[in-house]
Amino acid sequence: MKRPGEGRRGAKFTFRSKDGDEGYPGTLDVTVTFLLTEANEVRIEYSAKTSDKPTVLNLTNHAYWNLAGAGSGDVLGHKLFIAADNSLAVDAG
Repeated sequence: MKRPGEGRRGAKFTFRSKDGDEGYPGTLDVTVTFLLTEANEVRIEYSAKTSDKPTVLNLTNHAYWNLAGAGSGDVLGHKLFIAADNSLAVDAG
C-alpha cells in the first residue's frame, strides 16, 4: 500500500468535536480516509487524537455498499472479508 502523496486514490474526511460537543470529554480531532487499492479493495483508515482531556473512543463504519451497482437488487449474496489481526468484544461495561 502506498503512503499519502504516492498515488493513493480516495477521500479523506476530518472532523473536530469540541469538548462536550458530542458527549466526548475534551476536543477530539478525527480523520477517516477511504482508499481504493491497486487490488480493487476498499480500505478505511481511522485516526483520532485529543489534546486536552483523556477520551475513550471506538470508531466504526456503517456504510453499506451494493457491489453489483445501484438498482441491481439486495446485497444478500455479497461476501465480506476483514483482514484484521485482532478484534475487541464490546459489552455493557
